[in-house]
Amino acid sequence: MLRTRRLFFSATAKLTVSYLAVLVIISLFFSTLVFGIAGRELRRTLTRPGGIISQLPHQPGFGKAGLEQILAQREQESRRILLSNLAYLNGAILVIGGLVSYGLARATLRPIERSHAAQSQFASDASHELRTPLTAIKTEIEVALQDPGLDLIKARLLLKSNLEEVGKLSRLSEGLLSLAQADSKDTVLKSVSLGTLLKRAVVRVQSKADRKHITITQPTNAPDIFVRADAPSLEELFVILLDNAINYSPSGSKVSVSTTSNSRSVTCSVSDSGRGVTQHDRQRIFERFYRATPIGHSRLDKNTAGYGLGLAIAQSIAHAHKTKISLKSAPGAGSTFYIALQRD
Repeated sequence: MLRTRRLFFSATAKLTVSYLAVLVIISLFFSTLVFGIAGRELRRTLTRPGGIISQLPHQPGFGKAGLEQILAQREQESRRILLSNLAYLNGAILVIGGLVSYGLARATLRPIERSHAAQSQFASDASHELRTPLTAIKTEIEVALQDPGLDLIKARLLLKSNLEEVGKLSRLSEGLLSLAQADSKDTVLKSVSLGTLLKRAVVRVQSKADRKHITITQPTNAPDIFVRADAPSLEELFVILLDNAINYSPSGSKVSVSTTSNSRSVTCSVSDSGRGVTQHDRQRIFERFYRATPIGHSRLDKNTAGYGLGLAIAQSIAHAHKTKISLKSAPGAGSTFYIALQRD
């Protein structure tokens, strides 16, 4: 962490100096240009008919050499004043430009710094999540190998436990792959049937809902609406939202899917009957590997907690569709996720 901070501090300093150097070069160039032009104009003003030199008093013995001397003195004094003013101006530009350059350098590097921090956190979280099932598999195998009374029944139980851990690793790797694809994929938006996508998504999660005796309701008589979207990724988004709603809804409850539209867009919502999430969780719920604890629970249910990647993937898909997912939740009133899509 300290090394990273030093790296970005050094990059900020170098970028600030670069910006300031460019600003100083431009300032000196224009100052030189102004000084030269002003000097020529000053000379012309002093010597032209009706100028300052013609207004000097004519005294006996005051010849051409005296006039030239006075002209040179006034020109030299005017140049000195002009040079002094330009020096003050460049000094002010140097100070103000330094502050502005530092601000621009920070603004330029801040997104890179945030991206670097996010990648570091992502790598750390992913390593932790991968380590947990691997450690469990390793420990179980070591204990079994040291057991002199290991028989077929115990071996079967060991293999079954290991298979569960392998399943967790598989789900985690699939989630990481989906997240990487959602971030890097060039999404091509086409005209697709929103009703068809919603029905497909419901079919994919129906068996899970049946196991918890949860009813999924969706509009049946509403006219089909076509939206601009990438069909596979948008269907996956709806599956994630429905799966999340089922996970955090009590058995025997209801999950609702609804749509509202106008001439330009359509808003889809997925509502559950869970206990809702806290305000703190709502602010972080779309972060990678972040898992919200439902209100009224002291910890996450291991059977439904997952890895905290689903909503992050859904938000990435939403960003690819030039929109975002919003959440409305209240204690005891469940949660509702909204996403607005462009109508075709």
